[in-house]
Amino acid sequence: MASKIVLDLCGGSGLWGRPYELAGDVLDWRITMNNATCRGCGASIVWIKTKSGKSMPCDAEPVHYVPGGKDRAVTASGNVVSCEIVSGGGEIGYRPHWATCPNAKRFRIGGSRRN
Repeated sequence: MASKIVLDLCGGSGLWGRPYELAGDVLDWRITMNNATCRGCGASIVWIKTKSGKSMPCDAEPVHYVPGGKDRAVTASGNVVSCEIVSGGGEIGYRPHWATCPNAKRFRIGGSRRN
């Protein structure tokens, strides 16, 4: 069992008021977020509170990205970044789930939501 080390990265607490934790040598961002399941496709998602105060559903698996590009990534601290998703290297963030969910149109605000 990996030991956990609590890190002070955001003035004492991470997202949702819980501290970030280090398991081994890898910072596990997912434990600081609200885990859930997408009602549209059943995929594992995490809810990340953005800097604007809104909660955004994101894919549970982190992705690597480089700034600049047509994709979006959300950092663990809630910044939404225009980027290009890459297979390795770069920075780590989370892809908004609406980019990968086959049923994303059901949840768009202003459209027909629950058909």
